Amino acid sequence: MIILALETTGNTCGAAVASCVEGQFVLKGLAEIHEENAHDERLASLVQQVLAATDLRITDVDLVAVSGGPGSFTGTRIGVSFAKGLTLFGQPALAVIDTCESLAQAAVEVAHAAGRSRIAVAIPSHRALYYVDHFDVAGALITRPHGHTAPRLLPISEIDVTDALVCGPGARDVDPAAVSGLTRLSARFVALRACMQLRAGTLVSADPNTAEPLYRQEFTGRT
Repeated sequence: MIILALETTGNTCGAAVASCVEGQFVLKGLAEIHEENAHDERLASLVQQVLAATDLRITDVDLVAVSGGPGSFTGTRIGVSFAKGLTLFGQPALAVIDTCESLAQAAVEVAHAAGRSRIAVAIPSHRALYYVDHFDVAGALITRPHGHTAPRLLPISEIDVTDALVCGPGARDVDPAAVSGLTRLSARFVALRACMQLRAGTLVSADPNTAEPLYRQEFTGRT
């Protein structure tokens, strides 16, 4: 399966192409920038760039996986709307990927190396609040602890990262020693999460006509 992944929920605007064959993830190409207020202007060109670099056309893509939030209200809407446009006629298929899950999935190998069995994700929101999500790590898989079904919106004083590897755009605010490679959003993380969900049989295809971002709460966040 060929996956085209999009990330626009924060300061990163990017596209990645990856293959996922029998659960084996291979990144084929990545094109992204880290710049505010550039998503609407740059996303289409970045998609064209990564497809050209991998010698593919959109008709060669099996799945468009878009980072669905939580994150910037405007950025998330841009990414999901663009993905819906690419998949409107049923090919490729569409999947809206939870941004917290994509960040946690990308941190699994580092968590194992650090001897951590928990991952905490922190994404800045508004009014000094953060979207915070927690995951348990079992092999290559991530699961939310019992009773946790979605991110919570918390002030920094209430974020508990005890014994957890912290990742996400807000990670350094919570843990100054956060691993630098895990403090930025990336389309490759979205592609990886989609592949792992395919491997586990948990990927849910979305209807391009009705798919919505995972705003969690309507707000004005970072673009």
